[in-house]
Amino acid sequence: MGHYVGVDLGTTNSAICIFDGVDTRVLKSPEQSDVTPSAIYVDRHGRRFYGRRAYEMAPADEANAATLFKRYLGTTMRFSFASSGEELTPEQCSAEILRELFGYLPPELRDDPTVGTVITVPAAFNQMKRDATTQAAELANIGQVAIMQEPVAAVMSVMKDEPVEGIFLVFDLGGGTFDISVAESAGGQVSLLAQGGKEMCGGRDWDRLLWREVALPWLRENFNLPSDIMRNPQYRRLRQLALYACEQAKIELSMRDEAYVQMDEFRIAQRDLDGTEIYLDVPVSRAQLDALIKDLLSTCIEVTKETVAKAGVELASVHSIVFIGGPTMYPPLQDRVMRELGIANRGTSNPMTAVAEGASIYAESIDWSSSLHERKEAIQRATEADFDIAFERRTSGDCLRLALSHHGGESFSAEVVGEADGWSSGRLTFDGRGVMRIPLAKRGENVFHLSLYDARGQQVTLADDRLVVERVLATVNAIPASHALALKVLDRVGGKPVPVYLVHENERLPKRGTVVLRAGERLVAGSSKALVFTLWEGEIADPIEDNRYIGTYRIPGSSFATGVINVGDEIQCEYEIGESGQLQLGVTVPAVRSVFAKKNYYSRYEGQLVLDDPSDLLKSGQALLVRVTELKAFSHAPELKAASAKLVGVLENLQSDDPEVVQQAADDLLDCRRAVARYRQGHLKDVRLLDLEGYALLVKSYESELSPAHKQMLDELYDAARRAIRSSDESFDTILSEYRQRSWQALQGSHRFIVNQFEVRVANPGNYEDIAQFNELKAEGQACIVNGDYGRLSLVIGKLGRIRKKEERSETESETMFEDVNVLRG
Repeated sequence: MGHYVGVDLGTTNSAICIFDGVDTRVLKSPEQSDVTPSAIYVDRHGRRFYGRRAYEMAPADEANAATLFKRYLGTTMRFSFASSGEELTPEQCSAEILRELFGYLPPELRDDPTVGTVITVPAAFNQMKRDATTQAAELANIGQVAIMQEPVAAVMSVMKDEPVEGIFLVFDLGGGTFDISVAESAGGQVSLLAQGGKEMCGGRDWDRLLWREVALPWLRENFNLPSDIMRNPQYRRLRQLALYACEQAKIELSMRDEAYVQMDEFRIAQRDLDGTEIYLDVPVSRAQLDALIKDLLSTCIEVTKETVAKAGVELASVHSIVFIGGPTMYPPLQDRVMRELGIANRGTSNPMTAVAEGASIYAESIDWSSSLHERKEAIQRATEADFDIAFERRTSGDCLRLALSHHGGESFSAEVVGEADGWSSGRLTFDGRGVMRIPLAKRGENVFHLSLYDARGQQVTLADDRLVVERVLATVNAIPASHALALKVLDRVGGKPVPVYLVHENERLPKRGTVVLRAGERLVAGSSKALVFTLWEGEIADPIEDNRYIGTYRIPGSSFATGVINVGDEIQCEYEIGESGQLQLGVTVPAVRSVFAKKNYYSRYEGQLVLDDPSDLLKSGQALLVRVTELKAFSHAPELKAASAKLVGVLENLQSDDPEVVQQAADDLLDCRRAVARYRQGHLKDVRLLDLEGYALLVKSYESELSPAHKQMLDELYDAARRAIRSSDESFDTILSEYRQRSWQALQGSHRFIVNQFEVRVANPGNYEDIAQFNELKAEGQACIVNGDYGRLSLVIGKLGRIRKKEERSETESETMFEDVNVLRG
């Protein structure tokens, strides 16, 4: 029997657990704690410290410390260590903590390359962050690793502690993220019905509220501090020490009604503008904290209700809730959640270690010999002589079900004997087929021997009479996708961008399939051109760009030696989405006999969040605010008002120098996009009218340069679109797409329009992925203007559109004429 490892790689604390097939054991840190703070510290001699010592030294010397790096996985964030001159990515920091945790393992397990490890990630994590976690595991060089969603691990832990029946919730609020899962248990078999969450929502955000609303006002009242203390580098040490004190007060409030945000002047070692030594001594009560975290908890409760609704069940059908994560140890939180949801607390799992324990249990269920780390087969089937034999190789029940049948339907008898204890079922007779129920005496491996006898009582010779059954703590039947994944393609040549979904949110994983697309342009072997489609995460169908961009798939002409891909030729996309939600995508193009291997196409580098320069996010937020303002001219809907107010705050926070604030703003911006998408879906007439008038306004500005025939054609299309809006005709999108396409064709005759579009695009070089190619195209376009070659200038504009950063997709009509994809829906 092997050993399996589970790791909860947390924002503030991490834990590691081993499972031997029967029992779990949480491994303790050098300080004999079940959890290890996710912290790294480097002293002036270059020595590295991890865990508790690093966590305690970090606030006073942030220039040599790294904490909270889980929050920045999949971003451009870097952690610098002044003493050693080193700089680490969040992935490298995570790898350091993983190595530290693996140091707790017994040497025989630590050095065994066959030991399987499951590292958990929040369900709310996007594709980039999951891929970054995988990279951290690779950097740590810890052997065989699989990634799994935290709710799955939490459910496994719940079933270990006290198996339940019916529907229950796992409410997982950690240091950095919030996950909620709806699970249904029947006979030890668990199905996850739905899961949801929020990425930037955890105990760390409580600390920041205490600092901003309690500690900082007290400091300002008692000391002469600069007005820019939130950004002033001279007071960075004070800010970090105050945050640390706020965290300690928060933890203390989990045990009592009052605490102090406290730190003496000797540790702070800083003076105010008058030369007075600064200290902290602020009383704080549960009532104050409750008021501060009210909105955060409201968000968690709202997400919970939405997730329960997605699961297709009523709250009244949920019989219990399990709290996981450090912040859930705060009693008022549990009281409010249970009160507002009307659900009782089971309260058996250890909130701090449940995820690591569940991960180790899940690790046992994986077939580590498979390249994709799929789960072990639950049923074993065999044919012996004239018999079909099927039995459960893995079960969480207390008995084994063995199905036997004779090919000819003749009667037979069977006996099962336990290898360890000699238990016998006795010889049982069946009329052609039957099911035996065999008690399982213990957890882990149970071995039995099967004897079969024909109708004449003669024993049948079996090639293998052994039945090896694993009685496991729990099994999970179904794991839902936490995010939708879609390909962005065109509905037809020159048409509208549409999503082709690979998986929808809460659809069951794993999922494999093939999507057939078509080439939208002719591509010759060896050409510098490429067929392109993009990948997006989220359920917003229109516009698909309001989702999270996660990657681009390019099929360049240089990738195949001979042949031509013609417009309409088939492109076969084979995809696989594992139980962790990670995507593998491969492409086959029969026309040129080319196969492009499966790989991850997450935008780890070209699309990852740039925290130290959020200008791209700022532009995107400003464009969305313009869009919301336009919609508000048609409607006074409260959701638009709320989105507008939230966007104002987002734009302000995107200008912060605090990476946590920027990260939160990016998360909020995505929430705003979703809110606007929901409004669009429910108010299609208003939105369609706004879209139409936007296109019409562009055409009108160049009306004098249109031919009479073009003007009449566009007027007729405009009138047809207006009629479609009034009658709620679904042909509107087709008419609008044709209006846009015909407008573009008509405006090709306007040299002023073409030149204007070119000048708009070259005004911001930072909007492009490939600066060298941008400069070449800019020079080519300028030469076209000088030479009066406007047809060629149009081609240059199209090429510029293909190298434009995905965040720069404009909300204006003129931008939508130049699509970044040229592959068609099949």
